[in-house]
Amino acid sequence: MRRLEKTFKILSMGFIVSVAGCGGDKDRPTAPTEDLTKGPLGQKLEVWSEKWANGEIKLEYQYFQEEQSDKPIQHGYYKSYYEDGTYKQRGQFREGSKEGAFVSFDAEGTIIDEDIYARGVCVALCEWIRTFGGSHSDYGHSVQQTADGGFIITGGIESYGNGGADVWLIKTDNAGTEQWSTTFGGISDDLARSVQQTADGGFIITGDTWSYGNGSSDVWLIKTDPAGVELWSRTFGGSNADYGFSVKQTTDGGFIITGHTASYGNGSTDVWLIKTDNAGTEQWSRTFGGSNWDEGLFVQQTADGGFIVTGYTQSYGNGQRDVWLIKTDNAGTEQWSRTSGGSNRDGCFSVQQTADGGFIVTGYTQSYGNGPRAAWLIKTDDAGAELWSRTFGGSESDWAYSVQQTADGGFIITGGTESYGNGRNDAWLIKTDDAGNELWSRSFGGSDEDWAYSVQQTADGGFVITGGTKSFGNGDYDVWLIKTDSEGLTEVLESD
Repeated sequence: MRRLEKTFKILSMGFIVSVAGCGGDKDRPTAPTEDLTKGPLGQKLEVWSEKWANGEIKLEYQYFQEEQSDKPIQHGYYKSYYEDGTYKQRGQFREGSKEGAFVSFDAEGTIIDEDIYARGVCVALCEWIRTFGGSHSDYGHSVQQTADGGFIITGGIESYGNGGADVWLIKTDNAGTEQWSTTFGGISDDLARSVQQTADGGFIITGDTWSYGNGSSDVWLIKTDPAGVELWSRTFGGSNADYGFSVKQTTDGGFIITGHTASYGNGSTDVWLIKTDNAGTEQWSRTFGGSNWDEGLFVQQTADGGFIVTGYTQSYGNGQRDVWLIKTDNAGTEQWSRTSGGSNRDGCFSVQQTADGGFIVTGYTQSYGNGPRAAWLIKTDDAGAELWSRTFGGSESDWAYSVQQTADGGFIITGGTESYGNGRNDAWLIKTDDAGNELWSRSFGGSDEDWAYSVQQTADGGFVITGGTKSFGNGDYDVWLIKTDSEGLTEVLESD
């Protein structure tokens, strides 16, 4: 059940939701039995309502404030309706400075949904929102739902670990509660950008390391068991700077990595594709690029056993920088490549093969769209020829980092927006149909900088997002994990 079309308006009402510990039965709301005209002590009720597109009432919300000592406690009552005007449910919300509760009831007064909260901030209508981090800068770059229904996140952490920054691996349950976390790294800076659960239940991570390897930075591949204990790690690189951005387990049990290399290839930096066996031993590697700067940012194995790589190129194409899509066979030999872009700077961060055998690509464009930079979605056929493209954004800078085809054949995109939302920039979630037409979009964030790097549709039809937040949490930036329902709605909180 979607938990209410309720709290996306709570922030604008001035509610600060304290969430997750339990206030006890004395704080537990009971089902309102009739429409209220005032609070139990005669408090004036504020009233807010929302309507469906056909004019029918969707949600009626009443709330009042009660003073307890010097700390206000706010109560809210709601009734919700289906689009045809029939009754759906009602409930009561109570929140104070240290705890809160939200309970929904059916027509007979039976509880059908309940949340008890502690320490948090309501930022949107949500399933839940979590932050992880310490007093410094910590980021989430990649998230995947795991076989047990929970989530695995990787990124970088400056708050804990050995060096300036370390790889951080966080495992949560299906409610986003941390089960364990592990750091990997040496005395210098190390960062992870991609994680996947492997067939044995463990995890494979890639990123780059300045602590180990041959050059200033090397591609880093780390394999763990299901508890996050390192089984082995490998570095790849030469005397210059080399970076890992994306990893996937391949059908033969090995791994495919993409990134970029300044140690090998033709230009300043080339796309780098590395294939390993199941122990991380290199089987082959390929570089792609010209005389300028070219980067590989995402890789996936395709249905024919080959690979699709995306990123950007400054060596080829129309403008200063173009989206680059490269298709190889199973030995990494290029079969074709395509560029997309205009006269300005355009780039891509994510690609997926679609059910029709073609590809969906997302990134940003400064050549097209409304503002100085727009999120860009490109659909191609199986030969990389563009079928259509769509831009999303407003008058400021907006961008997309991650895309996935959804169960309904459409697409889910995440990234960041300066055009919409609450702060300097917000995390952004966009849902489209199978032709790339926007169905809805949601922004998440506070008064500062917040963004999303990775999105996946979850088993319940909703979505999970990870990124970073400066608006909420403990430190300068915290890892941000957001779980939404199938319409991108969230319910409650930011918590540590």
